[in-house]
Amino acid sequence: MPKFWLPLCLSTSVLLLSGCSSMGGMSFSALNPMNWFSNETLTVSANGLGNITASTAVTEQAIEKELGSRFHYRQGMEMQQGNIIVIVQALEDEKVQVAFYGKEKGTVDKITVSDPNAKTAWGTTIGTPFKDIYKKAFGMCSNGPKVDKQKTIQCQSEQAKSVSYVFAGQWDGPDGLMPPDETLANWQVTQIVWQK
Repeated sequence: MPKFWLPLCLSTSVLLLSGCSSMGGMSFSALNPMNWFSNETLTVSANGLGNITASTAVTEQAIEKELGSRFHYRQGMEMQQGNIIVIVQALEDEKVQVAFYGKEKGTVDKITVSDPNAKTAWGTTIGTPFKDIYKKAFGMCSNGPKVDKQKTIQCQSEQAKSVSYVFAGQWDGPDGLMPPDETLANWQVTQIVWQK
């Protein structure tokens, strides 16, 4: 074997590695072969998120077993109405894409999905405009909290009582009032919520 092959191979590998470290938007998790086939779409149904249902333990281990290695997981707790609520978050690129809630030592009571590739079993996706789902907000929607200085509303899905959508958008009206349907028309689904 010629003597120049070893230095050539070493210098090429150094260039490749240094090139990877300077790629701004590149996620090194995308280079992991285990993640190449795990980016399947998250699907919310009347029963939950994929195989995660009201009978799934609200623990990091149980959630990771069902969702796989696509996400980084963290678990914490908060108090709600005198109950300790466990929260398991699934993160991708440092952003919470899915959050699971349930009573301590209990099962999943609520799931919030913000993953941009998520959808419902009947086809509603993150980014779907209000006007593509509803004709009017009355009887279907209620005011939600401000998120990133944007007003939100939460609307009941027509297909399943356990599923609702959070829409966000700009509106300069008073906080206690629901924006008019003409304003809501172009607001988009920012979160799909499942709750037992």
